[in-house]
Amino acid sequence: SNQTRLTFNPNDDDNPRWSPDGTIIAFRSVRNLEYDIYSINADGSNEQNLSNTNLNTFYAPSWCPDGIRLAGSFDWNDIYILDINKTEFRRVSDSPGRDQNPEWSPNKQ
Repeated sequence: SNQTRLTFNPNDDDNPRWSPDGTIIAFRSVRNLEYDIYSINADGSNEQNLSNTNLNTFYAPSWCPDGIRLAGSFDWNDIYILDINKTEFRRVSDSPGRDQNPEWSPNKQ
């Protein structure tokens, strides 16, 4: 198989997710002892910190079909949506149990 290394972070980069149009990869990365969500173009260019937050670990990012939002959970507890254009999080669940691994429906809900 043809593999190309895209990131060169000495720590962990994991949970890669392709954008709906296949041009961007979102992934979780630990840098300076903080976990954030990053994006990178499929060719390895234009790496950006999307979340830029000191909040707890954001797990399992899932792209919305619109390509501008990611859903995930902080420490496996509540589901949040990250608008990648605004780098803002919005909580969409608040339960005493674990909410995790969100997926989008085709109608963007």
